[in-house]
Amino acid sequence: MVKLTITLPVYNGMPFLRHAVDSILSQTYEDYRFLIIDDGSRDGSTEYLQSLKDSRIRLITRENRGL
Repeated sequence: MVKLTITLPVYNGMPFLRHAVDSILSQTYEDYRFLIIDDGSRDGSTEYLQSLKDSRIRLITRENRGL
């Protein structure tokens, strides 16, 4: 059972997204779920996030409607 969920809301965050994701995935604590919610990005964020292959990541994509 996972004890920690890290949530990252994203909307057109590509300039900062790679660094943010790399930072989370490189943590020494590894027993977590990484929930990323893409809120209808149009800057390549969705495609980048879909390319990630890590079993801790759960990606949700949806139309833009804000947090």
